[in-house]
Amino acid sequence: MAIRFLVRYRASSILNLIGLITGMTGAMIILLWVDHNVSMDSFHTRSANIYKLLKSMEFESNKAVIGPPMPGPLGPAIKEEIPEIQEAVRLTWTNRLIFSEGQKNSYEMGFYADSSFFRVFSFELVSGDPAAVLNSPDYVVVSEKLSGKYFGRSPSQGKTIMIGNDLCTISGVFRNVPANSSLAFDFVRPFSKYYKLNRSFMDRWDNSDLMTYILVVPGSNPGNIDKKINEVTYAHYGDAGKYKLRFFTQPLRKTFLYSDFSSGIQKPTGKIVQVRIMILVAFFLILLACMNYVNMSTALATIRFREIGMKTIFGAGRGRLKLQFILESILICVAAFLLSYVLSSLLLPVFNRILQVKMTYAITSPLIKFIFFSIPLLTGLLAGLIPAITLSAVEPLSATGNLVHPVSGKISLRHFLISIQFIV
Repeated sequence: MAIRFLVRYRASSILNLIGLITGMTGAMIILLWVDHNVSMDSFHTRSANIYKLLKSMEFESNKAVIGPPMPGPLGPAIKEEIPEIQEAVRLTWTNRLIFSEGQKNSYEMGFYADSSFFRVFSFELVSGDPAAVLNSPDYVVVSEKLSGKYFGRSPSQGKTIMIGNDLCTISGVFRNVPANSSLAFDFVRPFSKYYKLNRSFMDRWDNSDLMTYILVVPGSNPGNIDKKINEVTYAHYGDAGKYKLRFFTQPLRKTFLYSDFSSGIQKPTGKIVQVRIMILVAFFLILLACMNYVNMSTALATIRFREIGMKTIFGAGRGRLKLQFILESILICVAAFLLSYVLSSLLLPVFNRILQVKMTYAITSPLIKFIFFSIPLLTGLLAGLIPAITLSAVEPLSATGNLVHPVSGKISLRHFLISIQFIV
Protein backbone atom coordinates (compact mmCIF):
# COMPACT_ATOMS: atom_id res chain seq x y z
CA MET A 1 0.00 0.00 0.00
CA ALA A 2 2.86 2.37 0.78
CA ILE A 3 4.49 1.75 -2.61
CA ARG A 4 1.11 2.06 -4.36
CA PHE A 5 0.46 5.47 -2.78
CA LEU A 6 3.95 6.81 -3.64
CA VAL A 7 3.55 5.72 -7.27
CA ARG A 8 -0.01 7.02 -7.58
CA TYR A 9 0.88 10.51 -6.28
CA ARG A 10 4.09 10.85 -8.23
CA ALA A 11 4.24 14.65 -8.16
CA SER A 12 4.26 14.89 -4.36
CA SER A 13 6.62 11.89 -4.11
CA ILE A 14 9.12 13.54 -6.50
CA LEU A 15 8.91 16.84 -4.61
CA ASN A 16 9.53 15.00 -1.35
CA LEU A 17 12.47 13.17 -2.94
CA ILE A 18 14.01 16.44 -4.16
CA GLY A 19 13.71 18.00 -0.69
CA LEU A 20 15.13 14.94 1.07
CA ILE A 21 17.95 14.47 -1.47
CA THR A 22 19.02 18.11 -1.07
CA GLY A 23 19.09 17.89 2.73
CA MET A 24 20.73 14.46 2.86
CA THR A 25 23.41 15.32 0.28
CA GLY A 26 24.40 18.41 2.23
CA ALA A 27 24.41 16.48 5.51
CA MET A 28 26.50 13.64 3.98
CA ILE A 29 29.20 15.99 2.70
CA ILE A 30 29.27 17.80 6.05
CA LEU A 31 29.62 14.50 7.95
CA LEU A 32 32.50 13.46 5.67
CA TRP A 33 34.18 16.81 6.39
CA VAL A 34 33.60 16.34 10.14
CA ASP A 35 35.06 12.81 9.99
CA HIS A 36 38.08 14.13 8.08
CA ASN A 37 38.75 16.58 10.89
CA VAL A 38 38.00 14.48 13.97
CA SER A 39 40.02 11.52 12.62
CA MET A 40 43.22 13.55 12.27
CA ASP A 41 46.28 11.47 13.27
CA SER A 42 44.11 8.51 14.32
CA PHE A 43 46.08 6.13 12.08
CA HIS A 44 49.20 6.23 14.29
CA THR A 45 49.25 2.96 16.23
CA ARG A 46 50.71 4.64 19.32
CA SER A 47 48.76 7.90 19.05
CA ALA A 48 47.44 7.49 22.62
CA ASN A 49 51.02 7.82 23.94
CA ILE A 50 52.30 10.55 21.61
CA TYR A 51 52.22 14.15 22.83
CA LYS A 52 53.18 17.47 21.31
CA LEU A 53 55.13 19.87 23.50
CA LEU A 54 53.82 23.41 23.91
CA LYS A 55 55.11 26.31 25.99
CA SER A 56 53.74 29.42 27.59
CA MET A 57 55.91 32.47 28.23
CA GLU A 58 55.31 36.06 29.24
CA PHE A 59 57.03 39.21 28.00
CA GLU A 60 56.78 42.81 29.20
CA SER A 61 53.05 42.99 28.39
CA ASN A 62 52.40 40.30 31.05
CA LYS A 63 50.31 38.45 28.47
CA ALA A 64 51.11 34.78 27.97
CA VAL A 65 52.16 33.70 24.49
CA ILE A 66 51.45 30.01 23.86
CA GLY A 67 52.89 28.02 20.96
CA PRO A 68 54.89 24.98 19.82
CA PRO A 69 58.40 26.47 19.16
CA MET A 70 60.90 24.61 21.34
CA PRO A 71 64.62 25.05 22.16
CA GLY A 72 66.99 22.63 20.43
CA PRO A 73 68.48 21.00 23.57
CA LEU A 74 65.10 20.27 25.19
CA GLY A 75 64.30 17.01 23.37
CA PRO A 76 67.56 15.15 24.15
CA ALA A 77 67.59 16.48 27.75
CA ILE A 78 64.10 15.30 28.71
CA LYS A 79 64.59 11.94 27.02
CA GLU A 80 67.73 11.36 29.05
CA GLU A 81 66.45 12.68 32.40
CA ILE A 82 62.77 11.65 32.48
CA PRO A 83 62.23 7.85 32.58
CA GLU A 84 58.61 8.07 31.39
CA ILE A 85 59.72 9.52 28.04
CA GLN A 86 60.74 6.76 25.62
CA GLU A 87 61.50 8.96 22.61
CA ALA A 88 61.70 12.68 21.83
CA VAL A 89 61.40 13.69 18.16
CA ARG A 90 62.48 17.15 17.00
CA LEU A 91 61.04 18.47 13.73
CA THR A 92 61.79 21.64 11.85
CA TRP A 93 59.00 23.62 10.22
CA THR A 94 58.10 22.47 6.73
CA ASN A 95 60.80 23.49 4.24
CA ARG A 96 60.54 24.05 0.50
CA LEU A 97 63.70 22.62 -1.07
CA ILE A 98 64.60 22.14 -4.72
CA PHE A 99 65.11 18.55 -5.91
CA SER A 100 67.06 17.80 -9.12
CA GLU A 101 67.47 14.55 -11.05
CA GLY A 102 68.74 14.80 -14.61
CA GLN A 103 66.51 17.27 -16.43
CA LYS A 104 63.85 17.13 -13.74
CA ASN A 105 63.87 19.71 -10.98
CA SER A 106 61.13 21.04 -8.74
CA TYR A 107 60.45 22.43 -5.26
CA GLU A 108 59.27 19.80 -2.78
CA MET A 109 57.82 20.12 0.73
CA GLY A 110 59.32 18.35 3.73
CA PHE A 111 61.31 18.81 6.94
CA TYR A 112 64.25 17.62 9.03
CA ALA A 113 63.52 15.12 11.82
CA ASP A 114 65.33 13.09 14.46
CA SER A 115 66.27 9.51 13.59
CA SER A 116 63.43 8.17 15.79
CA PHE A 117 60.75 9.79 13.58
CA PHE A 118 59.64 6.61 11.77
CA ARG A 119 59.76 4.59 14.99
CA VAL A 120 57.38 6.95 16.77
CA PHE A 121 54.97 7.88 13.97
CA SER A 122 53.20 5.25 11.85
CA PHE A 123 54.14 6.51 8.41
CA GLU A 124 54.59 3.23 6.58
CA LEU A 125 57.91 2.58 4.87
CA VAL A 126 57.67 0.73 1.57
CA SER A 127 61.44 0.23 1.62
CA GLY A 128 64.11 0.99 4.19
CA ASP A 129 64.66 0.24 7.89
CA PRO A 130 62.74 2.61 10.25
CA ALA A 131 65.67 2.49 12.69
CA ALA A 132 68.29 3.45 10.07
CA VAL A 133 66.76 5.59 7.30
CA LEU A 134 67.66 8.86 9.07
CA ASN A 135 71.00 7.82 10.58
CA SER A 136 73.29 9.68 8.14
CA PRO A 137 73.30 13.44 7.33
CA ASP A 138 73.41 12.58 3.61
CA TYR A 139 70.25 10.45 3.66
CA VAL A 140 66.77 11.42 2.54
CA VAL A 141 63.48 9.51 2.79
CA VAL A 142 60.94 10.29 0.07
CA SER A 143 57.26 9.55 -0.57
CA GLU A 144 56.04 7.12 -3.24
CA LYS A 145 54.70 10.12 -5.18
CA LEU A 146 58.06 11.89 -5.12
CA SER A 147 59.92 8.67 -5.97
CA GLY A 148 57.68 8.08 -8.99
CA LYS A 149 58.04 11.69 -10.07
CA TYR A 150 61.85 11.49 -10.40
CA PHE A 151 62.52 7.77 -10.97
CA GLY A 152 59.35 6.42 -12.51
CA ARG A 153 58.51 2.83 -11.62
CA SER A 154 62.08 1.73 -10.94
CA PRO A 155 63.10 1.30 -7.25
CA SER A 156 64.68 4.50 -5.93
CA GLN A 157 66.19 3.24 -2.67
CA GLY A 158 69.99 3.54 -2.82
CA LYS A 159 69.92 6.05 -5.69
CA THR A 160 71.16 9.61 -5.34
CA ILE A 161 69.38 12.90 -5.91
CA MET A 162 70.44 16.53 -5.62
CA ILE A 163 68.70 18.58 -2.92
CA GLY A 164 69.88 22.14 -3.31
CA ASN A 165 73.67 21.78 -3.40
CA ASP A 166 73.71 18.46 -1.52
CA LEU A 167 74.00 15.04 -3.15
CA CYS A 168 71.77 12.79 -1.04
CA THR A 169 71.16 9.04 -0.99
CA ILE A 170 67.57 7.84 -0.87
CA SER A 171 67.58 5.60 2.19
CA GLY A 172 63.88 4.73 2.14
CA VAL A 173 60.48 5.32 0.56
CA PHE A 174 57.28 5.83 2.54
CA ARG A 175 53.68 5.51 1.42
CA ASN A 176 52.03 8.82 0.59
CA VAL A 177 50.97 10.63 3.76
CA PRO A 178 47.31 9.85 4.65
CA ALA A 179 44.76 12.61 4.15
CA ASN A 180 43.99 12.64 7.88
CA SER A 181 47.54 13.51 8.94
CA SER A 182 48.26 16.88 10.55
CA LEU A 183 51.83 16.54 9.24
CA ALA A 184 51.94 16.95 5.45
CA PHE A 185 55.25 16.27 3.68
CA ASP A 186 56.91 14.48 0.76
CA PHE A 187 60.41 14.04 2.16
CA VAL A 188 62.26 13.80 5.48
CA ARG A 189 65.91 14.67 5.95
CA PRO A 190 67.97 13.74 9.03
CA PHE A 191 68.00 16.26 11.86
CA SER A 192 71.75 15.67 12.16
CA LYS A 193 72.14 17.55 8.87
CA TYR A 194 70.11 20.51 10.15
CA TYR A 195 72.06 20.48 13.44
CA LYS A 196 75.36 20.51 11.56
CA LEU A 197 74.31 23.62 9.61
CA ASN A 198 72.82 25.45 12.62
CA ARG A 199 74.84 24.24 15.58
CA SER A 200 75.58 27.75 16.84
CA PHE A 201 72.00 28.32 17.96
CA MET A 202 70.71 24.72 18.18
CA ASP A 203 72.61 24.28 21.46
CA ARG A 204 71.07 27.37 23.04
CA TRP A 205 68.16 27.08 25.50
CA ASP A 206 66.95 30.58 24.62
CA ASN A 207 66.35 29.50 21.01
CA SER A 208 62.86 28.50 19.82
CA ASP A 209 63.13 27.01 16.37
CA LEU A 210 61.68 23.48 16.50
CA MET A 211 58.60 21.36 17.14
CA THR A 212 59.06 18.52 19.62
CA TYR A 213 56.95 15.40 20.07
CA ILE A 214 57.41 12.80 22.78
CA LEU A 215 56.47 9.13 23.07
CA VAL A 216 55.71 8.23 26.68
CA VAL A 217 55.45 4.93 28.54
CA PRO A 218 51.81 3.67 28.40
CA GLY A 219 49.90 4.67 31.53
CA SER A 220 52.10 7.68 32.31
CA ASN A 221 50.50 10.71 33.97
CA PRO A 222 50.73 13.74 31.62
CA GLY A 223 50.59 16.13 34.59
CA ASN A 224 53.65 14.53 36.20
CA ILE A 225 55.51 14.61 32.87
CA ASP A 226 54.71 18.33 32.47
CA LYS A 227 56.10 18.99 35.93
CA LYS A 228 59.31 17.07 35.23
CA ILE A 229 59.83 18.81 31.86
CA ASN A 230 59.64 22.18 33.61
CA GLU A 231 62.08 21.02 36.29
CA VAL A 232 64.59 19.91 33.63
CA THR A 233 64.23 23.23 31.78
CA TYR A 234 64.71 25.39 34.88
CA ALA A 235 67.76 23.31 35.83
CA HIS A 236 69.42 23.98 32.44
CA TYR A 237 68.13 27.44 31.57
CA GLY A 238 68.79 30.21 34.09
CA ASP A 239 66.50 32.77 32.46
CA ALA A 240 63.46 30.47 32.40
CA GLY A 241 61.97 32.18 35.45
CA LYS A 242 62.45 35.62 33.91
CA TYR A 243 59.97 34.79 31.13
CA LYS A 244 57.74 32.63 33.36
CA LEU A 245 58.34 29.69 31.04
CA ARG A 246 55.91 26.84 31.40
CA PHE A 247 55.98 23.69 29.26
CA PHE A 248 53.01 21.36 28.90
CA THR A 249 51.97 18.41 26.74
CA GLN A 250 49.02 18.06 24.38
CA PRO A 251 47.78 14.64 23.14
CA LEU A 252 48.54 14.13 19.44
CA ARG A 253 44.86 13.43 18.67
CA LYS A 254 43.94 16.92 19.97
CA THR A 255 46.65 18.99 18.30
CA PHE A 256 44.66 19.64 15.13
CA LEU A 257 41.26 20.41 16.68
CA TYR A 258 42.50 22.29 19.76
CA SER A 259 45.30 24.53 18.52
CA ASP A 260 44.07 27.95 19.72
CA PHE A 261 45.14 28.78 23.28
CA SER A 262 44.10 32.46 23.25
CA SER A 263 41.64 31.70 26.08
CA GLY A 264 44.34 29.99 28.14
CA ILE A 265 45.90 26.57 28.56
CA GLN A 266 42.82 25.09 30.22
CA LYS A 267 40.35 26.19 27.50
CA PRO A 268 41.87 25.47 24.08
CA THR A 269 39.69 25.93 21.02
CA GLY A 270 40.37 26.02 17.28
CA LYS A 271 39.01 23.81 14.51
CA ILE A 272 36.69 22.09 16.99
CA VAL A 273 34.45 25.20 16.94
CA GLN A 274 33.92 24.86 13.18
CA VAL A 275 33.30 21.13 13.58
CA ARG A 276 30.57 21.73 16.18
CA ILE A 277 28.94 24.43 14.06
CA MET A 278 28.93 22.21 10.97
CA ILE A 279 27.36 19.32 12.91
CA LEU A 280 24.52 21.69 13.82
CA VAL A 281 24.24 22.76 10.17
CA ALA A 282 23.93 19.10 9.09
CA PHE A 283 21.24 18.55 11.74
CA PHE A 284 19.28 21.59 10.56
CA LEU A 285 19.52 20.49 6.92
CA ILE A 286 17.95 17.14 7.83
CA LEU A 287 15.38 18.91 10.04
CA LEU A 288 14.35 21.23 7.21
CA ALA A 289 13.99 18.30 4.82
CA CYS A 290 11.81 16.49 7.39
CA MET A 291 9.64 19.59 7.90
CA ASN A 292 9.21 19.88 4.14
CA TYR A 293 8.11 16.24 4.02
CA VAL A 294 5.59 16.79 6.83
CA ASN A 295 4.19 19.86 5.07
CA MET A 296 3.75 17.91 1.83
CA SER A 297 2.12 14.99 3.66
CA THR A 298 -0.37 17.16 5.53
CA ALA A 299 -1.15 19.06 2.30
CA LEU A 300 -2.55 15.78 0.96
CA ALA A 301 -4.76 15.42 4.03
CA THR A 302 -8.05 15.76 2.17
CA ILE A 303 -7.19 12.80 -0.07
CA ARG A 304 -5.85 10.72 2.82
CA PHE A 305 -8.83 11.38 5.13
CA ARG A 306 -11.21 9.41 2.87
CA GLU A 307 -8.67 6.60 2.57
CA ILE A 308 -8.09 6.47 6.32
CA GLY A 309 -11.80 6.70 7.13
CA MET A 310 -12.63 3.76 4.86
CA LYS A 311 -9.77 1.67 6.26
CA THR A 312 -10.93 2.42 9.79
CA ILE A 313 -14.53 1.37 8.96
CA PHE A 314 -13.20 -1.94 7.61
CA GLY A 315 -11.29 -2.61 10.81
CA ALA A 316 -7.84 -1.00 10.48
CA GLY A 317 -6.47 0.02 13.87
CA ARG A 318 -4.53 3.23 14.57
CA GLY A 319 -1.35 1.23 15.08
CA ARG A 320 -1.58 -0.27 11.59
CA LEU A 321 -2.29 3.16 10.04
CA LYS A 322 0.71 4.71 11.84
CA LEU A 323 2.90 1.87 10.62
CA GLN A 324 1.79 2.49 7.03
CA PHE A 325 2.66 6.21 7.15
CA ILE A 326 6.03 5.59 8.82
CA LEU A 327 6.80 2.84 6.27
CA GLU A 328 5.97 5.23 3.40
CA SER A 329 8.32 7.78 4.94
CA ILE A 330 11.16 5.28 5.44
CA LEU A 331 10.79 3.94 1.88
CA ILE A 332 11.09 7.39 0.33
CA CYS A 333 13.95 8.29 2.70
CA VAL A 334 15.88 5.14 1.74
CA ALA A 335 15.40 6.00 -1.94
CA ALA A 336 16.52 9.58 -1.22
CA PHE A 337 19.55 8.27 0.70
CA LEU A 338 20.69 6.06 -2.20
CA LEU A 339 20.30 8.92 -4.69
CA SER A 340 22.04 11.31 -2.26
CA TYR A 341 24.94 8.88 -1.98
CA VAL A 342 25.36 8.97 -5.78
CA LEU A 343 25.00 12.77 -5.93
CA SER A 344 27.41 13.43 -3.06
CA SER A 345 29.96 11.06 -4.66
CA LEU A 346 29.80 13.17 -7.83
CA LEU A 347 30.08 16.42 -5.86
CA LEU A 348 32.86 15.28 -3.49
CA PRO A 349 35.79 16.06 -5.87
CA VAL A 350 34.38 19.58 -6.33
CA PHE A 351 34.18 20.18 -2.57
CA ASN A 352 37.67 18.70 -2.08
CA ARG A 353 39.03 21.27 -4.53
CA ILE A 354 37.10 24.12 -2.92
CA LEU A 355 38.09 23.19 0.65
CA GLN A 356 41.58 21.89 -0.30
CA VAL A 357 41.06 18.65 1.61
CA LYS A 358 40.86 14.95 0.75
CA MET A 359 37.48 13.79 2.02
CA THR A 360 36.61 10.17 1.23
CA TYR A 361 33.85 7.70 2.07
CA ALA A 362 36.35 5.68 4.13
CA ILE A 363 34.81 6.92 7.41
CA THR A 364 37.09 6.21 10.37
CA SER A 365 35.05 7.49 13.34
CA PRO A 366 32.62 4.77 14.54
CA LEU A 367 30.18 7.43 15.78
CA ILE A 368 30.17 9.33 12.46
CA LYS A 369 29.79 6.03 10.58
CA PHE A 370 26.78 5.11 12.73
CA ILE A 371 25.15 8.54 12.20
CA PHE A 372 25.88 8.45 8.46
CA PHE A 373 24.22 5.11 7.80
CA SER A 374 21.38 5.86 10.25
CA ILE A 375 20.30 8.91 8.22
CA PRO A 376 17.57 7.15 6.15
CA LEU A 377 16.03 5.38 9.16
CA LEU A 378 16.21 8.37 11.52
CA THR A 379 14.97 10.78 8.83
CA GLY A 380 12.16 8.41 7.89
CA LEU A 381 11.01 8.12 11.50
CA LEU A 382 11.33 11.85 12.13
CA ALA A 383 9.52 12.81 8.92
CA GLY A 384 6.83 10.15 9.18
CA LEU A 385 5.97 10.39 12.87
CA ILE A 386 3.87 13.59 12.77
CA PRO A 387 1.80 12.58 9.70
CA ALA A 388 1.35 9.14 11.26
CA ILE A 389 -0.01 10.62 14.50
CA THR A 390 -2.19 13.35 12.96
CA LEU A 391 -3.63 11.46 9.99
CA SER A 392 -4.31 8.26 11.93
CA ALA A 393 -6.47 10.32 14.30
CA VAL A 394 -9.17 10.78 11.62
CA GLU A 395 -12.62 9.60 12.73
CA PRO A 396 -14.43 7.05 10.54
CA LEU A 397 -17.22 9.57 9.83
CA SER A 398 -14.69 11.61 7.79
CA ALA A 399 -15.06 9.00 5.07
CA THR A 400 -18.67 10.18 4.47
CA GLY A 401 -17.45 13.62 3.37
CA ASN A 402 -17.81 15.50 6.67
CA LEU A 403 -14.05 16.21 6.75
CA VAL A 404 -12.62 17.75 9.89
CA HIS A 405 -8.90 18.46 9.73
CA PRO A 406 -7.38 17.13 12.99
CA VAL A 407 -4.77 19.88 12.99
CA SER A 408 -7.04 22.78 12.10
CA GLY A 409 -7.17 25.81 14.35
CA LYS A 410 -5.86 29.34 14.68
CA ILE A 411 -2.31 28.18 13.92
CA SER A 412 -2.10 25.01 11.83
CA LEU A 413 0.78 22.54 11.96
CA ARG A 414 1.87 23.54 8.45
CA HIS A 415 1.93 27.24 9.34
CA PHE A 416 4.00 26.44 12.40
CA LEU A 417 6.50 24.27 10.48
CA ILE A 418 6.85 26.81 7.66
CA SER A 419 7.60 29.51 10.27
CA ILE A 420 10.28 27.30 11.83
CA GLN A 421 11.79 26.67 8.38
CA PHE A 422 12.10 30.39 7.72
CA ILE A 423 13.61 30.97 11.19
CA VAL A 424 16.25 28.24 10.55
